[in-house]
Amino acid sequence: MRTNNNPNKLLIALPSLVYAVVAIAIGVFTVWTNDTVAYQYFSPVFDESHTRAINSLADVWNSQLDHYMTTNGRFIVHLFVQSFCALFGKIPFAICNGFFWLLLFILCFKLIRPLSHTSYLIPHTSYLITPSLLWIVFLQLPIDPAFQINYIWVATAICSWLILYFNENRRTDSIVKLLWFGLFGVICGSLHEGFSIPISGAICVYALIKRFRLTPRQFYLSIGFGIGTLVVALAPGNFVRLSLLTPAEPSSFAMSVLHFIENGAMLWGLLLLLLIVRFCTRKEQFIDKRLRKLTLLLSLSAAVSFAVCLKIGNLGRIIIPAYFFLALIISIMAEHRKIGWALPACIVAISVWMTCDKIIKQKDLNEFSLEVAEQYHNSESGIVYDDQQRMLRNLKEVISYKWVHTKRERLENPGKPFITIRPDWMRDPKFEKDTNLFVQVAPQAWVLMQSKTHPADFYIDKVLLPGILDKSMAERKVEFINNPDIVFDTIGPRRVAIYTNTRPYIQSSIRMEPTTTN
Repeated sequence: MRTNNNPNKLLIALPSLVYAVVAIAIGVFTVWTNDTVAYQYFSPVFDESHTRAINSLADVWNSQLDHYMTTNGRFIVHLFVQSFCALFGKIPFAICNGFFWLLLFILCFKLIRPLSHTSYLIPHTSYLITPSLLWIVFLQLPIDPAFQINYIWVATAICSWLILYFNENRRTDSIVKLLWFGLFGVICGSLHEGFSIPISGAICVYALIKRFRLTPRQFYLSIGFGIGTLVVALAPGNFVRLSLLTPAEPSSFAMSVLHFIENGAMLWGLLLLLLIVRFCTRKEQFIDKRLRKLTLLLSLSAAVSFAVCLKIGNLGRIIIPAYFFLALIISIMAEHRKIGWALPACIVAISVWMTCDKIIKQKDLNEFSLEVAEQYHNSESGIVYDDQQRMLRNLKEVISYKWVHTKRERLENPGKPFITIRPDWMRDPKFEKDTNLFVQVAPQAWVLMQSKTHPADFYIDKVLLPGILDKSMAERKVEFINNPDIVFDTIGPRRVAIYTNTRPYIQSSIRMEPTTTN
């Protein structure tokens, strides 16, 4: 009697459906801010005086032509981003985004499923691990068009490309079909440099390992993807944007490692290492030939992505593609029948905790956004006050609101003063004096005031791993004109900025050196 080893279809679909529905709910719940507001206006988005709103698809097209020359090369992706931000609205985006989350899960299942179904059936645990890992990776991003389309939708396209690349269909493809594969490769490669550059680098190494014995389909997909990567990476806007960035302070190797730990990279690597050790000690073949090739390409892509991150010293959103590649590798390994339930349970628990944390933080950010917008609308001077603790929790948003709210408000009132956001305690008249001082407003958080007539110099001293290593780092002079330190006010007799240290392995202190006069 033949037994049916296939898991129940409802059980397979349930975790993925739950995550997709939650993505829709958070997408509807999220108040649009920052880049999502900026894309409602004609590019260049960083010009505060430029307040022309997008009103049609023709405006989107012209804006992105300019965007390609002045901001970055993600022309195709940002056509969709700007269309949803400016024209289609929140509800249509949330529904479409939920669909892409679900499509990403489905394509990942198809990608990691071995061809020999009789020998290797994806067990029940895989349908928990794969969507949960992807949810953990991408939930770090705001659920709005500017971020979801750039990462979730692009990851979906990358999965489609990988499925075609490792399809072992023995039938010969016609030249017309191969040309379509090449065109599809160009499109996928031109979507996002964070995905394209690592994969292109991995393809080169993979081809060398294979001694360039690629199938015609793989050859056309590779060439097309490489061309697309050049299109997005060599866009003039990338070089314009890089020229405007403030150089990051130099980091030691120890700091780079600590940044990796802070951003979770080491935890991902440890999880992957434990899985490899587990399978090696069992001395069992846990993936078939096709999946070994896929795992090799994904491993090379992750390695290139991490190398790029270390080179530029940036472990922000640019590291998300590396986590995506690692999540797929772990999902492939988790396909083994004897993985057990402990690992899936831990991964699901982490994803649930992250979801709750995301909702709480998003609620706080929503309240901050709406209250700041209302105060600014009613303020004749453009000055807005908010609770200092909430401001410290939303420091990145404070930077963005300086121009996002101004841009949006000036559509109705062109003469509106530029917005200034201050903590509540600055209502005290004594802080209007022309003086130099710094006030500690929270553990590892300070507000600094610098006189314009006799400015003092402020320095940040840092100690790495206090109580353990006690290594003093290079001191940093506080600049009151650059974004790394948030400037509340540069008008009047003084400049005001805030500095906060969010890294638990560093202890900071502020030092002031008054101006000396002869």
